[in-house]
Order: sequence, then C-alpha cells, then structure tokens
Amino acid sequence: MGGLNYILKKSADIVSDNLQIYNNLYKSLINLKKKPIIINLLSNCLYPEGLKIQVEEKWQDGKMHDSVEAFGISKRVLIILSKNYQTQYGINTQNIILPNVFGPGDHLDPHRSHALNAIIVRMLKSQKNNLENFEVWGTGKPKREWIFVEDVSRIIEEIITKKINNFFLLNVAQNKSYSINKIADIIKNTLHYNCKIVNNKKYPDGAPLKQLSEKNFKKYFKSFKFTNFNIAIKKTIKSYL
Repeated sequence: MGGLNYILKKSADIVSDNLQIYNNLYKSLINLKKKPIIINLLSNCLYPEGLKIQVEEKWQDGKMHDSVEAFGISKRVLIILSKNYQTQYGINTQNIILPNVFGPGDHLDPHRSHALNAIIVRMLKSQKNNLENFEVWGTGKPKREWIFVEDVSRIIEEIITKKINNFFLLNVAQNKSYSINKIADIIKNTLHYNCKIVNNKKYPDGAPLKQLSEKNFKKYFKSFKFTNFNIAIKKTIKSYL
C-alpha cells in the first residue's frame, strides 16, 4: 500500500501482491482441524465513489474512484473470498473497514504513507530548513476520516477478548472527517511552525470525500472512546522526531 502517487506507479504489483496474500492465507487454513476466526483489516477505498456517507450495505453499489482502484479491488475480492470460504470450509471471518490510519510505525517515505503522516514527515523537514512555504499535494480540499493506529489495536483486542464475533462486515467509524488543508493547519499549529500553506495542484486529489457511517459500529462498541485527534497528532509527531 502507499499514497496516491505510489498506487499509480505500482498498480499492477499492488493488485497481484494483495490478491496473492489473501489467496495464500485462506488456502493455508483449509486442512486445519480447528478452524480459526480471521480478522481482516479493509480500507474504506473499497466503497463506491460519490457516497456522502459510506454505509456497509452499499459497498458494491458502484465503481471505486480510479485513484484507488488497484488497492480497493483486492479488498472487495477479499470480502467475497471470505464469504465463500465460510460457506465451503467453515472458516469464519470478521471484516472491519478502516478509515485512513495514522500514527507511529508508518512509512518514513512520504510517497508510501497516508497524507497525514506524509505531511508530518515533510513538515518536520521543512521546519528544520526554515522554509517559509509548505507545499500540500493537490488542492487540499478532499476530506478524509482518520483513525489513530493505537485505536485500531484496541478495537482488535476487544474483538478477541470480548469475543465480538457476530458481524461479517463492519465500519470502524467516528463519522468525522477533515480536509487535507485542515490537517496541514493542525500539524503546523502543533509544531508552532510559522509557514504559509500552498497547494501544488499538479498532484492528484483522489476522491473528494471518504467518511464512514458509525451507526453499526456503535451497536458493537457502545463504550469505545477514540483518542483525541490533537493528542494523537502530538504522539505521531513525537514518534517521527
């Protein structure tokens, strides 16, 4: 996986590698006497483009945005794969759909990481070099929902320890999104970096909006508290420093 430019350059590798990973995983489980439960981490890029809110029931209701098709198609195939392995071999799967994940452990190369982490990496470098302008790739207008990586870990832990296993496809969602320029502004203020945000419109934007419905998530995780966004940003910056 990688950012939009990485997907464009490595699209064939992304499709074939991801499909091979999923196929190898499920085939390796067929002959096990005790069948495991698989937890698949899916990306919200599998949803059709143009949805105002991404609802689980609509995951096949149209084509994906061209910019993420190479990655998203493997996730759609994974849902079908998991469904049929459950039917034929009794291997149960829980598919959770994540928004863009950020936090410690992401790529240091801004072309490989999601926009938020990439902006942090590049802005730290820009601040170190005392640059007056900071470039945001694209118009900065697309809005994205984000989840802190530590929250993903806590959700997986709850699924396992509390045996939350009566769903097949579930959004992990807060129903909240930020524009790319807004994210850059938050990071800039957190770093106390006095720079001007400028947009390089030669870079592609991707889908204008990716925001997940949290309706079903709240049914299964009634008391789950997501990490405050600003605190998560500070933790991520600290890890990159």
